[in-house]
Amino acid sequence: QPDGCAAGSNSVVHHDLTTPPSGDARQGHATPLATAAPATTERGAEASHRWDMVRAMSNEVIDRVTVLVNGFDARVHAASADSWSNAAPCEGWTARDVVVHVGNNLLRLGAGLQGQPPREITADEDIVAAWDEAKSTFFTGVGTGDLSTALPGPFGPMPAEQMIGRFVSTDVLVHTWDLARATGGDEQLPVEIVTAAYSGLKPMDAMIRQPGVFGPKVEAPEGADVQTEFLCFLGRPV
Repeated sequence: QPDGCAAGSNSVVHHDLTTPPSGDARQGHATPLATAAPATTERGAEASHRWDMVRAMSNEVIDRVTVLVNGFDARVHAASADSWSNAAPCEGWTARDVVVHVGNNLLRLGAGLQGQPPREITADEDIVAAWDEAKSTFFTGVGTGDLSTALPGPFGPMPAEQMIGRFVSTDVLVHTWDLARATGGDEQLPVEIVTAAYSGLKPMDAMIRQPGVFGPKVEAPEGADVQTEFLCFLGRPV
């Protein structure tokens, strides 16, 4: 895998963001997770409060990743047919490779949440149609599956909610910019999500500078905005 780009499944570290999207940003989002209420033998108000927090966390993760996946989707559908072979910021990758990477991650997670074996996008598939399937599979999984399901992750099995909140969200976020840069699309990312992701990554600087995760940082220009600083931190020459 090229330095400065995610390797394999969900290899970009991300902390849980705290600001959920609202209004039109939720359009097209998956139905929030439906799970069984805790047993009545738990301790009354305390158990109810704890359960409300769990449901709120699940809904926030779904809302956030929905905004990001829909943002990536917009760049896929805005790309011209002759742009898929364009070079991406990830060394050795094309625009198509970026979509295949993100799409395969979503296919694995969506299938896992539905108890189905995953499939991968093949070299001869129409990339837009393949992406549409990946997006649909993922949203079906998070909308109907149990987000406490343990799925394989970069550091071993972890609940799907943590996988999506900590890894998938940033993976989709940074590759949205990669795809936009490769295809001449809209490079502006959601400021609040970028700010929170950057804040969560900075303490993990040493951890992410290893083969298969991210390469060396790029010096950000003086007076750079938070998106530019974030991308330079992840090794993207902006």
